[in-house]
Amino acid sequence: MKNKKLADLNFKSLLDYGGQPEVKHKYDTPLQCAGFCHKCEDQGLVDQTEFKLGQMSHGCDSSDFEEFLGPLPGPPSTTGKFIEDPIMFVLESPGSSYHNAAETTCDKYTKMPPRYHYYWTPYAKEWPTDYNELPDRWGSYFAYLMREFGLRNVYITNLIKCGKTPVNKDEKNSFQPYGTFRNKDDSDRKILDQCYKEFFSTELKEFSPKLIIVFGDAAHRGLRSLGVTADYTVQCLYHPSSRLSLEKKYAKNNQLMLEALKKAL
Repeated sequence: MKNKKLADLNFKSLLDYGGQPEVKHKYDTPLQCAGFCHKCEDQGLVDQTEFKLGQMSHGCDSSDFEEFLGPLPGPPSTTGKFIEDPIMFVLESPGSSYHNAAETTCDKYTKMPPRYHYYWTPYAKEWPTDYNELPDRWGSYFAYLMREFGLRNVYITNLIKCGKTPVNKDEKNSFQPYGTFRNKDDSDRKILDQCYKEFFSTELKEFSPKLIIVFGDAAHRGLRSLGVTADYTVQCLYHPSSRLSLEKKYAKNNQLMLEALKKAL
């Protein structure tokens, strides 16, 4: 990761790996996590009879992708140049990617930090050129966007770093989205505010994005409720897991991305 303060935030404060691990899609020996943030639990923001904060994530940037995939090819035909301005990609929270996690206990709390591969790394082995042939909807799609628009300074993160998981054992592997974030007394909004205070506000300050690309209405609502949309240029795109057709989802995202880059930079 280019920014040392962001690397320390992610790999010492949020998740304690003792520093940034090597960027790999798969680790032969799983990463050892000595600890993780549990401020929300300490402050009683988690109703542990209903849900827990389980699956965890960390940030990633374009230099991590280049370490994994090689130098970004280009410049692309869409923009005709590489874009060095800081562009932030934001999603709401970790989903149900349990193949990357294993339960770890710290200070009486059990969560699932990334241990089997570096979070966000794509399944692609080279920079994707066609959204119709992406091997996964996350890292490979973000790699596609970087190549398609020549984005050389991207930081990717979740607005909330812990996924919300139902306590009911029959549902423990199902993803539970956060709420609308409109009511400040709701636990979801309190968790959002706490995560903003501890991590996301620092990510904004340190990365200082010229443009924030937010994926999905849920994350967009979260940014609006925090007032981020008033202080930064924000463009909402369709979420990678949207059930819309590839043509409607990704082709429309390309159009929106290009328009946003032209306006913001």
